[in-house]
Amino acid sequence: MNNQKAKGTGMSKKSMHGFTLIELMVVVIVIVILGSIALPNFQEAMQKGRRADAKNILLEVAALQERFYSDSGFYGQLNVISSGATLTSDDGYYEITAAVGGGRPQTYVLTATAQNGQQNDSKCGNYTYNQAGTVTVSGTESVGDCW
Repeated sequence: MNNQKAKGTGMSKKSMHGFTLIELMVVVIVIVILGSIALPNFQEAMQKGRRADAKNILLEVAALQERFYSDSGFYGQLNVISSGATLTSDDGYYEITAAVGGGRPQTYVLTATAQNGQQNDSKCGNYTYNQAGTVTVSGTESVGDCW
């Protein structure tokens, strides 16, 4: 007969619905494994996207330096060419500082220091950019991969 009772439950086989604890645990384990794979990839993609923030602000400040140089014949400190001694990138992931030579400086080095979560980017790290257009990175990747 179709209305047989399951052993020890007092319920017929037709009325038993749901999942066993083992089935639920297997689903949870699969979700945890997928999450542990996806999360680092997602974080790396976010860091890679934020690197554009450093490039943009470095090129913007370099343009300010070149404009100042064409007007005055030397490069200026950030507080002279912009609104302060340090600048923060548009999205806030990098802080820019400038080092210029003494007197009437003919050189500068801009440094974009990672902050606000971007400091965990060990592949590219911090960027430097100088008056010759030379870029360096403090991370493990090459400049070509980061710039």
